[in-house]
Amino acid sequence: MKKATLLLTFFACMAMLFTACSDDDKTSEYAITLTANNDGTVSTNIGGTVDAEKAKAGDAITLTATAADGYKFSRWVVTSANLTLEDATANPLTFTMPASDVAIRAEFAEENYTVYIAGSDYDGSKHYPCIWVDGVKQRLPSAGISTAAYAVYVSDNKVYVAGDDREATGKVACLWVDGVKQVLPSNGTDATANSVFVSDGKVYVAGCDLGQPCLWVDGVKQTLPSTVAMFGSQAYKVSVLDGKVYVVGDAYDGAVWRACLWVDGVAQVLPSSSALSASAISVSVVDGKVYVVGEESDMYTAIACLWVDGVKEDLDSDGWAVAYSGYASNNKFYIAGGTTSTSGYNPCLWVDGVRQMLPVEGTFYSAVATDVCVAGGKVYAVGDVEVNSHSVSACLWVDGVKQDLPSEQRAYAYSIFVTPAQ
Repeated sequence: MKKATLLLTFFACMAMLFTACSDDDKTSEYAITLTANNDGTVSTNIGGTVDAEKAKAGDAITLTATAADGYKFSRWVVTSANLTLEDATANPLTFTMPASDVAIRAEFAEENYTVYIAGSDYDGSKHYPCIWVDGVKQRLPSAGISTAAYAVYVSDNKVYVAGDDREATGKVACLWVDGVKQVLPSNGTDATANSVFVSDGKVYVAGCDLGQPCLWVDGVKQTLPSTVAMFGSQAYKVSVLDGKVYVVGDAYDGAVWRACLWVDGVAQVLPSSSALSASAISVSVVDGKVYVVGEESDMYTAIACLWVDGVKEDLDSDGWAVAYSGYASNNKFYIAGGTTSTSGYNPCLWVDGVRQMLPVEGTFYSAVATDVCVAGGKVYAVGDVEVNSHSVSACLWVDGVKQDLPSEQRAYAYSIFVTPAQ
């Protein structure tokens, strides 16, 4: 009887000890140690508490990895814990906190990018539209003797190129999708497609038809209205953000051209000098502000301009200057164009209004940068260098280092699109 009593007492003590340990597991907090390579960052979320460094056993932990420019998330590595992850490549990652400290490292790999450039080249008998993909030129199908590709956009692994071609009836606006040409509906004698943008599965193309600015949405043409006469008008660029459609161009009022902005089809004439013609060539929307890049000019002067929410400022230059494209990245605004300098007409970038000349080696007649974008922390600009009337080179600058694109005789680069490699 005495032995039985001792055994019961022993088992009761063990049960109390087990219960106490279980209660400790539920109330104790364990450390979460997070690290990352290649300047990446990791944040935690535990029941709505952000960036907590401790958790209780059984808590649901969510980790989110954010890559630095030029890198992409690769995987999670558990460096210290009795923990197995269901999917080490999931981002965000959710796991259940064990009854022990946890140490996890987020690993990031360098991002590879594919560079698409649209333009034209000359084979000795005709100018033809083309694109360069990572420096390799691809000729686009065309019928005419003087054609070009003016814009490129990549979405869902499809490559969209806008430009024009000359067919039997005249110049037609064209859209190439993965190299297959589509003729956009027009009057068929004088139409051009200058820009392409894809948003929510819809394809937007800006251009003109018989001197009227127009927008094609999934191939259906819309003539854009204006508050001026619109003789010889153009739509140069289209951009879509949060369902709003922004188009810029110009319209001739009978005396000079006026820079125009259309928002969802409603026209605005941007302020400019009454004595100079003005063109709006590029549009970007950043943090609710509308940035329009363009120029004012006459026979004797050219002024590169930036309108921010309709307020115009002239860009710094040493003389004549043109601006063709704008791009926003990491709270900076980049503009591509060209300006006169001591060595002639040179390509340049303006970064937050500060001019940076792009290098061009040797003797040349004129050079210009036509488009700019930023990817992976690198600045890409395209343009061309005219050595003489028989030799023009399409160029790519990456962080200011110039590369000549492979070409035949007279090649021009008008547009660039950089996307993570698949």
